Amino acid sequence: MNLLPVAELVDVSVHIIDVDTGDDLEGVHVIIKNTSNLEVFECSTESDGKFTLNNVPTGQYMYTIYKENYLEEMGTINISVGSTIEKSLKQEE
Repeated sequence: MNLLPVAELVDVSVHIIDVDTGDDLEGVHVIIKNTSNLEVFECSTESDGKFTLNNVPTGQYMYTIYKENYLEEMGTINISVGSTIEKSLKQEE
């Protein structure tokens, strides 16, 4: 009998700052979508620019990070034990 491997569930730390000032950014929207099963997780950062996404299955994810008046950031990330999403956003000009 062939069983599919079960993805491990992990907590993913998120920290977003302003690229020019280094200030923590509150209210940044972070969306990650699993590239295999399209499961979506999302959050908004708190006043310290941080948030933790809990019980995220390990695997590859596409991410989108955005905040009003800032340039959107997109890419891919492999989520595993101890994963952290740390990004800097640049204000629109």
